[in-house]
Amino acid sequence: MKVLRAYGADMTEHRQLVTGSDYILKAPDHVPAIFGRDRDVLWAQGEGLLIVGPQGVGKSTLMQQVALRRAGVLTGELLGYPVEPDLERLTLYLALDRPQQIARSFKRMVSDDQAQELANIVIWKGPLPFSVVKDPEKFLMFVQDIGEMTGTPVGTVCGDSLKDMAAPLSSDEVGSAINRAIGGLIAAGIEFVGSHHQRKATSENKKPRSLDDVYGSTWITAGAGSVLLAWGEAGDPIIELTHLKQPAEEVGPLELVHDHQRGVTTRRDRLDAWTVLQGANVTGITAGDAALATYGPTATKAQIEKARRKLEKFVTDGNAVKITAKQITDPTLYRSTSVSEREQERERRTPRSRTLTNGSTEPHATLTDAHAPTVTPPHPLKKVGRDENVNGHDDLSIDDLEAIRAEHEASV
Repeated sequence: MKVLRAYGADMTEHRQLVTGSDYILKAPDHVPAIFGRDRDVLWAQGEGLLIVGPQGVGKSTLMQQVALRRAGVLTGELLGYPVEPDLERLTLYLALDRPQQIARSFKRMVSDDQAQELANIVIWKGPLPFSVVKDPEKFLMFVQDIGEMTGTPVGTVCGDSLKDMAAPLSSDEVGSAINRAIGGLIAAGIEFVGSHHQRKATSENKKPRSLDDVYGSTWITAGAGSVLLAWGEAGDPIIELTHLKQPAEEVGPLELVHDHQRGVTTRRDRLDAWTVLQGANVTGITAGDAALATYGPTATKAQIEKARRKLEKFVTDGNAVKITAKQITDPTLYRSTSVSEREQERERRTPRSRTLTNGSTEPHATLTDAHAPTVTPPHPLKKVGRDENVNGHDDLSIDDLEAIRAEHEASV
């Protein structure tokens, strides 16, 4: 305790010191989401979020809609996902870059009737009153002081934008300082989301595709749990949102529609692996088909592999069947399962009991995916073209599947 007090910390309130059993055994099995659902997590609890993109594509507009939902001013889903409100604590919006423009942007989204709810969000206008580079630990003190001044602790900090928090961002010293400043907030239980910019485009790399395309020191993205890229031209009503760094499953790419007059961003449905799988429940699709629908005609090998992993997950969850070709050179096909097949799959995975010779019973081992029969088409597949698109085969009937499964269960 004396050592901790020497560093200015109170042992009774020190959040960073926990026992191994609490830290490890009580860790959640899933990723708790501030913004997201299930495995689709755009912003995870206890992990910073960065919204990256060029000027004028709506980074601040998107972050303001998140902030207003966090403060309980706006309700309902954003881009098809819920935002967890924090009504017991304040949301602090750091309007560091052009605060008057930020005020006008906010005003599009709310009305005079929401004045009471707007008390849950506070705004800091202009530059920070200290140097993040020289004293990164002061960031937490600054936020806590605002909580004391208002009488309500701050639970969420929105930084608009990182370039106005510290400079030059290309310096590892500055990047490390920003990382420490944000890390201090998160260690104290305060969430952080910030807007940032990508590197300048080149003739060889016009569109950012990875974390290396985010401007500045690598320490900036290293300290974030999730990085979203908003891409388009300034003022475009439709932009693309790509998940460059994910705390769970990759979300998107998504097409977003900005209503600039009302400051509302909505999601425009586009093809993805699941949609294409549902539309090809007879002929089946390949990983290449899913990648083409999700990422477009320039899908890379890595993106095809991402699509393959999604299809494999559908198989694992019982929502799809993998059809292995007879020819080794032919690609694997995936088709969606019917409602009755999904019910049969759930029954197959349910542990059963068997009677022993002494009259007692014991649980029968659940049939795992490793024991599941491989579904083979009734005749060889026909390869079409140079890519992974195939057709020319019939689908298996439910009776075929039942016969295969019955034969397998009899053997075990």
